[in-house]
Amino acid sequence: MLVLHSAIDTNVPVVEAEQVVASLKGRGVSVEYVLSTDEGHGFREAPHRVRSSTSFVRWFTQHLKSG
Repeated sequence: MLVLHSAIDTNVPVVEAEQVVASLKGRGVSVEYVLSTDEGHGFREAPHRVRSSTSFVRWFTQHLKSG
């Protein structure tokens, strides 16, 4: 599971993402958690969009290999 979240999101508190991550890890699910510390709801700034996009590509490449 890939969880991307922003620490200063006013719509979804960061504690909710952390609860999801902790719950999944507690069940033995592999979790990659990417937290942007200085972004709000959504990834608006270019560095955060790049980081989230590369995280998606890396995760898909690692977990959805063919064959």
